[in-house]
Parts: sequence; C-alpha cells; structure tokens
Amino acid sequence: NEAGRSNGDAVAKLLNKIDLERALKCNKKCLMESCVTTEETDKETYNKYRRKIEKMDTEENTFIHLKGLVWSATAKDIRTFLTGCNVKEVVLTTTTNGKPSGNAFVHLESEADVQKALAHNRKYLRERFVLVEEIYESQYFRETKGFVDRSDKVKPSVNQKSESESEGNFNESLKVENGTTENENIDKDLETVKKEEHRSSTSLETKKPDFNFEIIPFGYIPDYEDLLEDCKDLEIDGIIWHRGQVIEDSDSKATIILGCTVENANVDAEIVKQNLEAVTLVSKVNVVLS
Repeated sequence: NEAGRSNGDAVAKLLNKIDLERALKCNKKCLMESCVTTEETDKETYNKYRRKIEKMDTEENTFIHLKGLVWSATAKDIRTFLTGCNVKEVVLTTTTNGKPSGNAFVHLESEADVQKALAHNRKYLRERFVLVEEIYESQYFRETKGFVDRSDKVKPSVNQKSESESEGNFNESLKVENGTTENENIDKDLETVKKEEHRSSTSLETKKPDFNFEIIPFGYIPDYEDLLEDCKDLEIDGIIWHRGQVIEDSDSKATIILGCTVENANVDAEIVKQNLEAVTLVSKVNVVLS
C-alpha cells in the first residue's frame, strides 16, 4: 500500500495457457494460515503492480517511483529531497479529476544515482515519509505518458521578455512542444497558471484546520512506532497526516500524539477520532485542543 506495507496481493506472469489453467485450479487453497483467491488478470494490471527485482541489459536502469508525497509537492521539492542525486527529469502525476496523486516519477543520470535515491526511502518530505522504489523504463514511460514534466522550463524567444524580467517562475508549469511556441499562447498560459495559483493559495488559506489527537493503546505493546504508522495508514478523504510522535512514560508504556491537516470541509475531529479508535490495538483517542 501507500505506506510500503504488504496488502496481501501478488501478481505473477506465467509461461503459457496451460500454466494459467493449473494456477486457477489453486483458487481457494490455503497458503500457511490464509485462504488464497486466485484469478486471471490482464497485462495492464500486471504491469502496474510488478516490482523491479533485477537490472535489465536491454534498457536504462535509471528510473524511480516516489509514493506518498504531500499533495503540494513540486518538482523542486523532489530535487531537494533527492539530495546528492543527478536528476534528469521529474514528472508529478495527477488523478482523473486533475488533483495531485501523491506520486512522482524520476529519471536519473546513472545507476549510481538510483542507489543514492533508494537510500532516501521512507525519509520525510515535509510532514510525510516518502517511499522510493526502482521501476522499469517501460513502467516510467507508461505512467508518465500525457503528463507535463514540471521541472522543465520554457526557453524565451528573441522577442520575448526574459523569465526574470516578467514571468517569474510560472514558466516551470509550461512545456514547449517541438521546441517552439507563440508569444500570445505563452501569455495566455501564464495568465491561466497565475489564476490557478491564486485560487489555490486562497483555498489553502481559507480551509486547512489542524486537529491533534492523543492515542492510547491497549496496555503494553512491543512497538509503538508500528502502531503510529498503522494510524497514519488510515485513508480519510481530505486528511493529510503529520509525522506524529511516541511519548513514553515511566512504566515502559507510551501514548501517541498525532496531528493532521484537514482539506475536506465535511470531515471534523469527531470523524477522525472514530476512525482512529477503530485501529487495532487502539484503546482510546482524545482530541487535543491547540
């Protein structure tokens, strides 16, 4: 899942139809203590979920996928996060509704840069930790198809005002097709971007309350950090979890303090509290007044 924990699903590519038929006969058989459902899937689903486990001689091994980003993350944030890595391209994707997906795909200069990038796995970018995994070149181009690389900049023509003089950093959101563009089109695009930036900043200023919660576990548990991550794994529409912290007391027990930013006007503290209390090993949740 988004937090890098196993969700109990797996995909496998078989050699032929005969092997597929044999595999389907294993439906509802037990693997250890679990009953496993086996069903046929399609190529698109397989390609989406397969993990890169070895280097490929037939393609570049210089692509990574970042998951769990804060929605406001930019290409500049990604480059800063991947400190020490030589980045060629950053692509931030969006959902079908045009909202940030929390995913970024990065093309690096070399395989050595990939290893450096993997060392940043589960490190924090602002209030969320980020998962970093290596992907195949084919996955990179499939997942980024149709998305604008926000790290690119428009190169001004001779008759166009320089970026520093008039357009600021808005050119980062535009991409020139075939290397050329008309000044009038650039001006229109820049005006649209400016309006969107204004609407976005106004929205962020008017609706982003923060809630904080004290989470009390059932008795003693072996790993309070794991419970904290379980709480942050909750997916509530419009909720962005903060980092959180474990506070130990003198009896080798601990409580968890976890905050969140709310971007959904229909979600209040009581709704979040009820969801947190449904997490396994959580005994009680108190709303902490700021």
